[in-house]
Amino acid sequence: MVNQIIQDEKKILFDARKKLGLTQQQVADKAHITIRHYQMFESGERKLSTSSFITASKVLEALELDLTAFARGEYAVSLVDENEQKYGEEIREKYGDKIVDESNTKLKGLTQKQYDKSERLRLSLEETLKAAFDTGDSAGELAQKACDLHRQWLCVFYPKYSKEYHKGLGEMYVADERFRENYDKLAPGCTEFLRDAINIYCGE
Repeated sequence: MVNQIIQDEKKILFDARKKLGLTQQQVADKAHITIRHYQMFESGERKLSTSSFITASKVLEALELDLTAFARGEYAVSLVDENEQKYGEEIREKYGDKIVDESNTKLKGLTQKQYDKSERLRLSLEETLKAAFDTGDSAGELAQKACDLHRQWLCVFYPKYSKEYHKGLGEMYVADERFRENYDKLAPGCTEFLRDAINIYCGE
């Protein structure tokens, strides 16, 4: 277990950039790397911590983050606390304290390997969902594959998966702007598309 806290590098980079009021291009220019190179770090496609020392140093300097503190994990955030602050009230009201507490317990026990698996699933989900959205067919093979990836991702964090729970999350994604932005960043309308695909996947 990683001290029940996981250093989410992409969030650290995103939050630092937003705090400074910089665009991704500005950070890339300051770090003397391409914008695509920086975007891969901020999206989680690549880890800054496994890049070259020079690249990591330049990116962190551009974001006014301390290299030593970053290496020690001092910018890490508690995913449990963050999720509670953002979504706790809505989730607890909809699903009850028991399932949320069980989920938090599972999240606290994640190893770095398990967390990295969830990130790979997330990236694969987003890539597949965008491709499915472009087809316009929420019942198609790609859309249903995206739903299965979403189910696998959910099972990393939530101990008692059910189709009803899955469908309920789809509706919540659409109803709450904070959830909606996670998928509409792929393409406007992508959240509704995912909700519709989930309803088909789970059986309406």
